[in-house]
Amino acid sequence: MVTNRKRLSVVIIGPMADREDGAGVPISAHLPNIAEALRACNERFAERNIDVQFVPVSAHDLPSGDIPEFAFLSIDQADLAIADISQRSANVFYELSMLHALGRPTIVIDNSAAVGDLPFYLRRLKVVGVDDFTVERLTPSLLEALSAYVASGSFAPLRSNPIEHFYGSALVDASAASGIATGYFYNFVRRVIANDYGLIARLQKQGRRETKDIRALCVVLPTTLNSVNDDQRVLEGLPTYFRGREYKDADFFRPMVFNTAGPYITDYATPLIALTVSTSYIRLRRLLGAFPVPNFVDIDKFEQRLIAAYRETITRLVEETAGMNPSRVKFATPQELSEEFSG
Repeated sequence: MVTNRKRLSVVIIGPMADREDGAGVPISAHLPNIAEALRACNERFAERNIDVQFVPVSAHDLPSGDIPEFAFLSIDQADLAIADISQRSANVFYELSMLHALGRPTIVIDNSAAVGDLPFYLRRLKVVGVDDFTVERLTPSLLEALSAYVASGSFAPLRSNPIEHFYGSALVDASAASGIATGYFYNFVRRVIANDYGLIARLQKQGRRETKDIRALCVVLPTTLNSVNDDQRVLEGLPTYFRGREYKDADFFRPMVFNTAGPYITDYATPLIALTVSTSYIRLRRLLGAFPVPNFVDIDKFEQRLIAAYRETITRLVEETAGMNPSRVKFATPQELSEEFSG
């Protein structure tokens, strides 16, 4: 029996009209039926000892309050989305656009007979067609779509959408975290890891005993955006941690002050802490304190996405910029570094 299953939040969007659809199923039953089918999929995965659980949430879970606020918050925090576009609802398409802009992986469901008549922007999407929106029809279709994730461990195929195709990445990659990461790359990272003029290459050529074995820059990612003091204590407790080394020579652009631990130049991602005063961060804090939200919504998930965007932006810039040496940069939390040295 599977225990400690990985829980992934699934926001379900769709119409909530009072009338019946073309197959005689109440449109108001679509969302709860999708949620029930998702639970049936969980049972199938549990029978196969697959340690994942998909947790459905939709506007039907909102006891009272502002549906747009709930919908936007749920979309922002979701790991996965399921969108019922069968009624061509303007509200659903608005929410689907938000999902696409955020890069949330999305399973799009439509009536089988209508799949060939999709709106222009959705014609390149892989749309799941169902004959009707009963739990019995929905379950095998969702099971097939979710099994692809279970097999590969990746939602990448479900992230493909017109907005991401146009920009080359989700719009969330243009967030404040990515902007901060870009400045950090050009002002520091590339000066450290460049093949010819970088600090690591110069230290290795210089051959000083205390720095000649430096082989990589370790960008130390915060555990949370408010954990800087605890993280610094962990770093300062690392074996051979040394703060405030300085390098300068006549050919270098300007002197560099850096910290080291073992074979790494270590640099804590302090600029990320500035995001705790961003509008989006403050707004989420307010919503969590004043709005009835599902259990899967928490500030840690939001922070981890900011940290991930920071890391992904630096990784992409290292890979795409000429003269950089990707083998000279790694990422780790203070705890991961501590475990590496203790091992």
